[in-house]
Amino acid sequence: MNAPWLAPLALVAGCSTTGGIARDDARAPPGRSVTACHEGFQPSGDDRADVTRLARACGAVARLGPTRTVTQTADTPVTRFTFAASGGDCYRVFAVGGDGVVELDAMLRGPDGRPLARDDDSGGVAVAPLAASLCAPRDDTYAVDVAVTRGSGRFSVELWRQ
Repeated sequence: MNAPWLAPLALVAGCSTTGGIARDDARAPPGRSVTACHEGFQPSGDDRADVTRLARACGAVARLGPTRTVTQTADTPVTRFTFAASGGDCYRVFAVGGDGVVELDAMLRGPDGRPLARDDDSGGVAVAPLAASLCAPRDDTYAVDVAVTRGSGRFSVELWRQ
């Protein structure tokens, strides 16, 4: 996939690019690729613990900030938070829905607000970018959007540096 909104992604040490998305399969746990780390993941019913377990299964190195737990209501269809990215570092978002969450989506947005990566899998687990880490070309502020698109209820989300 080669889209103009992927231009801000950079090639950094330890990452190669495919269509502008930084790839970092070398950091996956033994026997698993970064792209397949979420396949077959079974939530236990504890979304706060599950999101950390998912991130670790995907080779995440360092959680940035606390686990955010949100209950989606009709008044809050999308939860957004921002983070200060360091140039050359690679990032990934992990989210796991609790009871009642059928479809959970996550998106990373660049400093200009344009979408850079999103979870395009179905289900109550979201990983963005799905097949790689997003590597920031320079220090800047990025945003993460998470939304329950089918069902309702609580979800937990974490941002990790890969």
